[in-house]
This record gives sequence, structure tokens and C-alpha cells, in this order.
Amino acid sequence: MGKFLEPLVVPSLPKNLTGFSFRPAEITDASAVYSACYAKQNHAQFLQGFRHSIREQERGRRRHLLAEGGKRIVGSGKLIRLPRKAEIADLAVTPIWQRRGIGTAMIHLLIAEAAQWGYGLVEIGAEISNSGALSLYRRLGFGEARECIRPGKEPAILLSRRIKEDA
Repeated sequence: MGKFLEPLVVPSLPKNLTGFSFRPAEITDASAVYSACYAKQNHAQFLQGFRHSIREQERGRRRHLLAEGGKRIVGSGKLIRLPRKAEIADLAVTPIWQRRGIGTAMIHLLIAEAAQWGYGLVEIGAEISNSGALSLYRRLGFGEARECIRPGKEPAILLSRRIKEDA
């Protein structure tokens, strides 16, 4: 890990997540993260993005968080530092582990990290067709911010949530 990366503070987890752990990603995790969470993506593009994410984490510009259950990676997500807000990006949970609280726990951890970094606002997004993710984000206190049109991709909804009173 890079010299600018603060330690990960993990609050107590719900009882249904006993046996799960959360930690920063390392470059050696690339293959396991791809297989568990992003296997539908182009492998070469994934590797390029993963390497970039690890470099940015080492520079203290993001946190790439992994969820593990039984020493197997079951979730992945990033918290990216932006000038006026933090962004949760690329959140993915292995399909057989979805709807068990892992994504929720990861979002709570990443929000806590954003607050630790001094941010008052965090943003998250999902493609319009991903009603499950959008429902989860709303349930966790995120409100619609705007629609995002992306060339060659499905439009996305970006949602935001204040995490400090002064934000």
C-alpha cells in the first residue's frame, strides 16, 4: 500500500455478515476480482482500469474496497476523491451473494471513508435499467441528482447524499 493511504476503519458489521471482511484491493487481486465481479467486461479493459485504480489508491486519491467471505472475493467498489464530493463507483457483488447486505455494508464503509476524508457529499450512480441498485441507493438515503447520458452506453442516474450537516 502507498504511503498516503489511510488505514481502513471497519465499524461493527451486522450479524448476517459474520465471517465477511473488507479490505483495500491490491494488484495481486486482479484475477480474483475480475472473475468474481466483472467477468462480463472485456478482460484487457478491466485489467487496465484495475491497475489504474490501484495506482490511484496508492497515491491516496481513491479507496478500492473488496469484500471477502471465506477468503473469496465477493464484492468490489471504489471511492474516488473529486474536488467537491466523493464518488462511489463500480460497486459490484458476485451474483450469488447479492441481496445479503454485502453491497449495503460496502456503501456504508465507503461513506464512512468519505466522511473521514472530510467530504460532506457523496455521489453514486447506476444505469437506468438497474432498478435494484437504484432502489438500494434510495433506501440508503441517496436522492436523485441528475441523469447522465454516456455515448455508446445506457443512460445512468446519479444520486447524491449529504454526509455532513455543512455540506
